[in-house]
Amino acid sequence: METPEFRLPDGETADRLLRQTARGIAGAELFTLLSVRRAHLPEGRLFAAERGDGRLSVLYRAPDYTLRLEDGVFPYEGLRLLKLTRDRLPRPEGVAEMALPDLLEAAALLAGGKLTAADEDRYVFKAKCLLDGFYCGFCVREEGELVSMAAIVARNEDSALLGDVFTRPDRRGRGLAARCVAAAARCAARQNKTLWALCEEQNVPFYEKLGFEEVNDL
Repeated sequence: METPEFRLPDGETADRLLRQTARGIAGAELFTLLSVRRAHLPEGRLFAAERGDGRLSVLYRAPDYTLRLEDGVFPYEGLRLLKLTRDRLPRPEGVAEMALPDLLEAAALLAGGKLTAADEDRYVFKAKCLLDGFYCGFCVREEGELVSMAAIVARNEDSALLGDVFTRPDRRGRGLAARCVAAAARCAARQNKTLWALCEEQNVPFYEKLGFEEVNDL
């Protein structure tokens, strides 16, 4: 198999990347955030970045739960990095911590109702992460169905990364996702971790209303 090459986004620097990964920001899903040249990598997660012989490398955790070091970088081109700095979160009323049986329903919710083979692989990987405490999800159920969720998808010694924030389209506008985020924030606070979020431009206002602030210089 060809050695994968990861693309450094325009305007990004290796030094800034290393500061980000030192804070655990590289815990987001490789499938979503990496642009790979010449070779395809299945979904996995990044744990760290380091310099070696003038190159930058990442520690990659594959869906089969193996770890390996790959040459490359961690871009988040098109995404915004935010940090919870002021708690404007609602009370997490009606929010429950996700157990393993909830995860398949959550996977279907994120996939829009129909699971592809890639979605099923993603579910298996997240199930393993949930069992070892790497993934911690929170959800709201109505009439027996999971309708909204948020999760801590990665963590290190002092940081936790928010992800999988989603509400079923017909249940939006009622603050359900905000309550799930609040539950995730409480979980991070109990562990003395700062909560971070990566999001697309159009979702920045949602996080700002909850007390997140965009970070431009780590």
